Amino acid sequence: MGMPEGRSARSKRTTPVRTISLAAATVALLTTAGLPPAVAAPTGELPQVSVSTVQIPASPALSDKDIDAAKGDAEATKALVERIEEQLRAASGELESARYETMQSQNNYSTALLIQQDRTSELEDARGKAKKAGEYFEAVQDQVGQLAGELYRNGGVNPGLSSLLASADADEVLYKASTLDALSDNRFQTLTSAQQAAQLWAAWELHVSEAEEAAQDAAAAAKAAESNAKAASAAHEQLVSKQEEQRQVLLDHLAELRGTSVAEENQRISALEEAEQQRQFEALVAASERQAAAQPAAGATNQPASGNNGSPAGASAMVVPAADGITPAPASPAPATPSTPSAPSAPVAPPAPPAAAPAPAPDRAPQPAPEPERAPAPAPAPPPAPAPAPKPSPKPAPPKQEPAPAPAPNYSMAQTAINYATAKASNKKSYYEWAGNGPWGFDCSGLTQQAFGTAGKWIPRTAAAQYDQAPHKVSLGNLQPGDLVFWGTEGNFWHVALYIGGGQVVHAMNPNDGLRVTPIGYMYGKLHGYGARWT
Repeated sequence: MGMPEGRSARSKRTTPVRTISLAAATVALLTTAGLPPAVAAPTGELPQVSVSTVQIPASPALSDKDIDAAKGDAEATKALVERIEEQLRAASGELESARYETMQSQNNYSTALLIQQDRTSELEDARGKAKKAGEYFEAVQDQVGQLAGELYRNGGVNPGLSSLLASADADEVLYKASTLDALSDNRFQTLTSAQQAAQLWAAWELHVSEAEEAAQDAAAAAKAAESNAKAASAAHEQLVSKQEEQRQVLLDHLAELRGTSVAEENQRISALEEAEQQRQFEALVAASERQAAAQPAAGATNQPASGNNGSPAGASAMVVPAADGITPAPASPAPATPSTPSAPSAPVAPPAPPAAAPAPAPDRAPQPAPEPERAPAPAPAPPPAPAPAPKPSPKPAPPKQEPAPAPAPNYSMAQTAINYATAKASNKKSYYEWAGNGPWGFDCSGLTQQAFGTAGKWIPRTAAAQYDQAPHKVSLGNLQPGDLVFWGTEGNFWHVALYIGGGQVVHAMNPNDGLRVTPIGYMYGKLHGYGARWT
């Protein structure tokens, strides 16, 4: 398998970049010593942690006396059946709300873990850069020590000066003077480099301190998000267990009232629930189609922002500490651990581009050539009588602008991604894992990213980024196998699934449900009206 298409850097995620001000020598070290620049921390804010509000509903208030009283009256039986069915619908809605809250909590935790990973990586990188800066400072210190020793041995006077003053040959004097001038420049450069190296080392040490603080903050946020996610997951699991018990009691009541079996009532209620899911999903599809028709400018496509050169918008930017208001030019390489170091060149600001020289003006404007004399024009013929002006025909109405359709997906790539995800969902080794990237543990966006990576296509890591950076947006009515569907709202998507066709999606749901294939309308309540096409 080749490298995934378009993958140039790690994905940006969601934490603000901490900036520091360094001396101009920073760029000299980073660009000339062969060191890669520091990786930027993800942009955005740490996920906010909220306390779970999942509650266990009270048991249905139905007694055997209620059931016996209703049996002898058809109207009472009908009313009680409707009451029980309403209780089942309410229980289903409560379970759905709890599922959404749990998914949001686990998305916050996964995001916090990803941020913590980035902060830890940034800290390790900063420590490495600080070590290099310290080595560079020591090397320049050695050069300063050599210079100080030389001045001490010669009493502060360069021995070449005496030789220069003793020379009688004018050419020799000029040659020695230029040599002495070069030596003076080299000494000045050595002292300047030492000052810059000290500033550089101090700045990187400060950056390490800030990176340590950022890593600690990210770890604390991840710990809090973990506690909340686990609490929400435990509450959801408890609610599921309680709802199953209550459902069984209500089905028993229905079977007794209607003179059927519990299995028949379970099948009937399940069919009613599926029909409601389908109805709600169809209403959502119709709404998304109306929105697409009303906003043709938004259309079905969403090209990536310009200036990316094909890189994903979420790819991490490269941060190089630089001086305030200074754009230093690269200097000659600084030795890391030189045996006999030479003075490194100091970075200098890039020269301003020379102003374009104006074109020279001619001494005097050229005189135009005289026009040749023209032959006299013949007398004009009398104009013909004007014909009556025709009545203007009405202009046709401009054609209605239609949104540009998204291109057909790459079916080979889409099928490869689908095969990967469905194989993982059907394998008993697979499980849901917060911030999981496989090979067996996945969260929702980790599963979709790995599925597309197997097909040779890089996509971002989080659900929100997988929607925001997708090259094409498609309404739910135009989904094709391989498209991604999302739950939440724009800017706050907390779940993603892979559409596999036939109204089905495959997704990593939560620790209780694991990886599953479900109808797309299974969680219709928070389903977004547009999907994303990456193939």
